[in-house]
Amino acid sequence: MHVLYDTTVPGFYKITTSFGGAETPPASTTSLRDRLRGVIESLCLVHKDQSGTAMVSRAGQNVLNWLVDCRPLFLNPQHLQDVSALCWDNILQHPAFQKGPCQIAGMETAAIPLLVGLLAEGQRRGRDVTGLIIRKERKDHGRGNLIEGQVRPIPTLLIDDILNSGESAEKSRMALAQVDVPISHMLVVLDFKSIHGMNWRKQRNIAVTSLFHLADFGLNTGGAASPANTHDYHPLWRFRAPGADAGYLNPKCNPLLVNDTIYTGSDSGIFWAINAHDGTIKWQFQARGTAARKGIWSSPCYHDGKIYFGAYNGNVYALDAATGAVVWEQALCEWVGSSPIVIPQHNLLCLGLEYERPQNQGSMAGLDLTTGEKRWEHWLRVFQHGSGVYDDAHDTIIFGTNDHDCRAVKAATGDVVWTQETRRSIKYPPALVRHKGWVTATSFDGNIYIWQAKTGEKVAQFQTDNICYTTPLIVGNKLFAGSGDRKFYVIDLDTLKVATMVEMGARVFCPPRLIDEKVMFGNCRGNVVELDPDTLKITSRFVVPDAVTNAMVANADGSRLYVPTYMNEIYAFERVIKGQG
Repeated sequence: MHVLYDTTVPGFYKITTSFGGAETPPASTTSLRDRLRGVIESLCLVHKDQSGTAMVSRAGQNVLNWLVDCRPLFLNPQHLQDVSALCWDNILQHPAFQKGPCQIAGMETAAIPLLVGLLAEGQRRGRDVTGLIIRKERKDHGRGNLIEGQVRPIPTLLIDDILNSGESAEKSRMALAQVDVPISHMLVVLDFKSIHGMNWRKQRNIAVTSLFHLADFGLNTGGAASPANTHDYHPLWRFRAPGADAGYLNPKCNPLLVNDTIYTGSDSGIFWAINAHDGTIKWQFQARGTAARKGIWSSPCYHDGKIYFGAYNGNVYALDAATGAVVWEQALCEWVGSSPIVIPQHNLLCLGLEYERPQNQGSMAGLDLTTGEKRWEHWLRVFQHGSGVYDDAHDTIIFGTNDHDCRAVKAATGDVVWTQETRRSIKYPPALVRHKGWVTATSFDGNIYIWQAKTGEKVAQFQTDNICYTTPLIVGNKLFAGSGDRKFYVIDLDTLKVATMVEMGARVFCPPRLIDEKVMFGNCRGNVVELDPDTLKITSRFVVPDAVTNAMVANADGSRLYVPTYMNEIYAFERVIKGQG
């Protein structure tokens, strides 16, 4: 079979078949590359005046003058065969792939057709080659796979259609690292050679081969490139608890850093004490009889050498922080998903409880800090997932409920001080706006609420376009909170107006934290960003393989950052000023 390029129609090939006789010699790599360049230019490169529709950047903040879409190239069988052949000619220049078995990995969805084409071309060339598909988000059922395919400990080539910021490449690298597969090389069709992309390959020491550069098409990233990160993030270690459940992509247990130890619960019902320096396990505690798939979602709190938390077996625990030995254990209900708070002046531990009964299925309870016995209980109609915040100015505990309201009760007795209705549940703890005398919370009705902490009188509410499942952060005169509508909201507390909405491209459930004078949070795509609270600009960003739905923690000066994922992992990074590490 002969494949002839028809110069009268860009990107079109005539296919002819001959039986016997002299065959036309195969095209050289140079001529094949030239032809593919013409195909990309005619089919894949789209300019603003040609598209007929607005072209917007991924962050939704910039209108693009041009973009490159390689799908028309990959979804034409002949083009795919030719680009695969040219890729293999380049792959074979790398020593790791010149002989022996190898595997090719690519992230959905852009890399999948190219991956298939490369596997077919590799088989035609007699190579022992297999493929791996890396998911953007982990499968939420079955085995919860992030990587599909048979993983083998052999030279691995990472592929993609385009290399720009390096975000997808880094997420792929970290996903492969989870299964102990290092990347031997990377191959892309089009390399933007952007600032971020060049930094990524230098930091990770990964060589990149590309078929084309932007310059081949008279293009460059120009001023459209986002500013370079102010900080670099160097991986130190990764901890992963077994038995993580991918079915719940939502906030679970926030890790707690106390001195040099990280405390966290897991879906398996195991509570861990982890050495913050190297990720080794100091001790572990099994909460037995927990509900399937949940285990320990209660975020721990620390007081006077003891760690407190609840579990989905209905028990509340006080453990010795140094050894994990049980100080006390109280079986109080069927499930505990709420997180405790300690109120030392009342020798009190307060958290939500859940019961399997027709009425009064939940409560907010005050426990004796020394023994764990109930001192008071404020009953609720349905399960109580929400947790409280202690308002020392008025000696009250303020919490949201699944009864679709927010309440304040007296810390000493549990008696109601005020109740404010919402349209849906409040799942995460409120936050105090101390200098204003306010309290704020986010609701599943999509609103960010602000009330007077003393009376419950509503100050303001701000409607987002999806559920809110987080705790706001207060920095100066600003409130920071994410939403399921894929935006991160900044509210001016002086004017009570939305100052800005940062497009994040994925749901933001992670509670933001102030770390080294930067607001830091993650999203459900695994993006982690730091935001300047004054300029409201993103100053640094990086990525981890799974959704970040829980709050990050850091050491005192912010030089070490610990990023949890919903898959019961913790990634430790060294955070250094750009150019100094």
